[in-house]
Amino acid sequence: MSPPPDDDHVCGWKAYAKHQELEVAQLKERLAVLEKLAFGKKSEMAPKKASARLPPAVQSPPVPKEEVQAHRQALAALHASHRETDVERVVEPPRASASKSARFRSPGA
Repeated sequence: MSPPPDDDHVCGWKAYAKHQELEVAQLKERLAVLEKLAFGKKSEMAPKKASARLPPAVQSPPVPKEEVQAHRQALAALHASHRETDVERVVEPPRASASKSARFRSPGA
């Protein structure tokens, strides 16, 4: 909201209204900046430096291809030499019908 057009008379309320209008404009600018910081794209923010918090990564020496192939062949041979298992099916004898007395018997009886 802005004050009505400027008349030829001077009024204290007009000065106060103009001051309030300038203050509102400044607050709107600050709010726009804060909204951009809070809700804007995160890619616009500066990346955090991880190197300041963490030590440098330790590089392991490269493994020769021959050693890698030998290791893979050893694992493949181990996988191929799995034990054969014999499956023996056990047939349970049919259970007698559970009567009320059989339900309440102690396990050791």
